[in-house]
Amino acid sequence: MSSQEKELAKAIEKQTVAICTQMHLEFSALIGALQPKQEASIEELAIDVIDIFEEFLDEKEIYIVNPEKVQSDAPTNIYGTDYGKLSDQIEDAISRWRDKP
Repeated sequence: MSSQEKELAKAIEKQTVAICTQMHLEFSALIGALQPKQEASIEELAIDVIDIFEEFLDEKEIYIVNPEKVQSDAPTNIYGTDYGKLSDQIEDAISRWRDKP
């Protein structure tokens, strides 16, 4: 790997860490704003969180490669089984947070 490629890899890694940190902050802020008896379902909240991530990725012009998306013209970035897996993980996190004493 050339020095230019190494520098590019480091820059991509740094940007990825910054993006993940921002996404974590967005998610933490959303969870922090929840009321224990809020009427919204966990599923609805998970959809809202994914929408936040979608918009963030779009703003940063980051596109996730997904073979399932080849079969669709959907403008979404998080798609198919990726969407389902992420939704399940968010719902689990919200459930754990709500179950804390």
